[in-house]
Amino acid sequence: MKQHLLFILLWGLLIGPAFSEENKLLFVQIVFRHGDRAPIDLYPNDPNPPSVWPEGLAALTTLGKKQQYALGKYFRSRYSNFTTSSPLEVKVISSEADRCLKSALTNLASFYAPDSEWSFDKSLPWQPISVHYLPKKQDKYLETDSDCPRAVEEQQKVIQSHEGQRILKEHEEMFRNLSVYSGYPIANWTKASYLHDVLSIERIIANMDAKINGMITNLKFQIYSAHDTTIAVVLDALNLFNMIAPPYASALLFELFEMPDGVKTVRMLYQNSSKPEEKIDPLQILILEGCSEFCPLDFFINFTSPLIPEDWGRECQLDKTFVEKIQERKVTIGWFLILIAVVMAVMSIFLLWRMYSRRQDKKGISAVKYSSLDGP
Repeated sequence: MKQHLLFILLWGLLIGPAFSEENKLLFVQIVFRHGDRAPIDLYPNDPNPPSVWPEGLAALTTLGKKQQYALGKYFRSRYSNFTTSSPLEVKVISSEADRCLKSALTNLASFYAPDSEWSFDKSLPWQPISVHYLPKKQDKYLETDSDCPRAVEEQQKVIQSHEGQRILKEHEEMFRNLSVYSGYPIANWTKASYLHDVLSIERIIANMDAKINGMITNLKFQIYSAHDTTIAVVLDALNLFNMIAPPYASALLFELFEMPDGVKTVRMLYQNSSKPEEKIDPLQILILEGCSEFCPLDFFINFTSPLIPEDWGRECQLDKTFVEKIQERKVTIGWFLILIAVVMAVMSIFLLWRMYSRRQDKKGISAVKYSSLDGP
């Protein structure tokens, strides 16, 4: 059962830096949603042709670029006393979706605009920053639609449950109207997108641990460019989701601090401005149940430990590859190849023996023929 929902909205963080000299900021991780996009698809009765969207369906729009550029400027201002423009202090991972990749690039254009040390053209206030991604079906961190048969199974359980059937019954008329006006046969909600292992939290904790242990000394920012569902599952897992879909260019911030007494703490912030291209509203402070604004890292880890899967592949019921099955039986690929070589060698020896035997048989037959020709 879920714990009581705690979503505390405090209006204390202004656009500028908000860090005291006593609390030392060590590391920041940011998960943001892509900017405004075109529709994913057009329904059969849609009066708007694809040409209405010049960059294509599901693509980042001009408004979306403005939103992400404004968000990047906000980050630059907020962390002006912490960041430099060094590309070595930021790492970016994106969803495979084109709108997410472009959102990351647009955000970085303002967030990491180079100073004189990193500028290569005075007329161009921009520098290249690498953005990494995984194929959608393999991305277990940022994609709620990655390959996970168990999630599909759980989705069907929800639909077939008493509560699921009650919701379907209550909205029958809406589904019927949507089917008529859109031209699509709509009988239920299309996806149970929130039913997914929250591996984003696992990675966030791993990064903080790596920072504390000196494994990523130069890294100051880890950025994830993803979707509304990515933010929603993290908020929901932390019992902080208010059931309102995260808007375009919304962002979750995880700030790692060292307090005056040496204790490491985590502060969580949420940016969900309705029109970020015009104004970034004050950030909302998120507080875990039983903790405080600067939550001790140990408490944060213990709170989230039940959310971390021990073996994501096994729990998702993913089919093992041929190589994995061989390794599971403690047979390495090398031994497997040696086995094949031995079999081929044995077959070759057998074939040579057969050829030799046939030649000997022919010699024997020839000898008999010659002896019969000689006569008594």
